[in-house]
Amino acid sequence: GRSVFGSVSQLLSRRTTAMNDLTSEEEAWMEELRAATIAAGLQVRSKFWMAAVAIVSKGDVKKGLKRLNNWEKVEEEYKVSQCSEEAATEWFRKTYPEMLIPLSQSNSGRTGYGIRMGQFDPSLIKTEQDWRYVVKTITLNLHAANPTISHVRNGIANIAKMTGVGFKNISPSVERKMSAVYQDAFPVRIKEIYMVDPPSILHWILKVASLFLKKKIMERVHPIPADQMVQFWDAASVPPDLGGTLTEDFFEMRTRGLALYRQSVAEMEGGQN
Repeated sequence: GRSVFGSVSQLLSRRTTAMNDLTSEEEAWMEELRAATIAAGLQVRSKFWMAAVAIVSKGDVKKGLKRLNNWEKVEEEYKVSQCSEEAATEWFRKTYPEMLIPLSQSNSGRTGYGIRMGQFDPSLIKTEQDWRYVVKTITLNLHAANPTISHVRNGIANIAKMTGVGFKNISPSVERKMSAVYQDAFPVRIKEIYMVDPPSILHWILKVASLFLKKKIMERVHPIPADQMVQFWDAASVPPDLGGTLTEDFFEMRTRGLALYRQSVAEMEGGQN
């Protein structure tokens, strides 16, 4: 299909330089943010990460520093870098085996991933280690959905399948902690969120979400019936339970996206962009 993950084998066979090119404006934003980061005593991360933060912050150094600082807090609280991809994946497969939805590109050309919210039981996140696995998984999912600077620039499109969702599937405190990672710390632009087959408690869910999600993100939430999915995603881009034909395992697709992300990081560090 049109999936960036699907075509990753071709992309990995050549340099992805063009997809990681910065405009002269973005380069200036990144250098300014880097200087301010050093001055503030914050950790200077990879060139890819610094460029992504600068782009998501649209060159606003104050916002960029806040996001970098928030990520340091996430690292401090969850020790994400000390958690292996393998351990987090094993825990997630066992705890929420069918929850994550593999996605290809939306009709607007954005990559993302989905969640079957009816299969999410927040009470299963019990320990500090469980939270480390959850945050590590969110981080890996976002890296895979943003494998090049071009993807960072375009933003992501996500799906929440809401079939069968009840109060048991929603925890304001859990949702708040997760949003602190993807909204305030990780450098990502959330451009589209589709709530498919919304339940009768949708109004309550949106009210809860509005307590911690920014207004601009709330405005990008689109509740739609399942039969309208084809307006936003073609059949090859979504799995059968959403009316599509995509049958690939989520984690296998993510592995390919992460391979492309890591190649992008290596190329930018090597000065090849």
